[in-house]
Amino acid sequence: VTLTRAEFNLLTSLARAPNRVLSRDYLLDAVSQDADAPTDRLIDILISRVRKKIEPNPKKPEIITTVVGCGYKFSARIE
Repeated sequence: VTLTRAEFNLLTSLARAPNRVLSRDYLLDAVSQDADAPTDRLIDILISRVRKKIEPNPKKPEIITTVVGCGYKFSARIE
């Protein structure tokens, strides 16, 4: 799977905290060095792109899930 630096930083942040909900602000800090003027929308876009690359069915995500009002959670097992 080919990822941009921002996508990689986002996925790495999520994978380092499996089954924990990470806020958009936390994730924005993780990728902010890669963007000139980061916004909350940037996280949504990056999550969507990463899901398309790693989820079997991106419309029904199981690996990166949304926790409404809180953030995102990485739910995959790393072996």
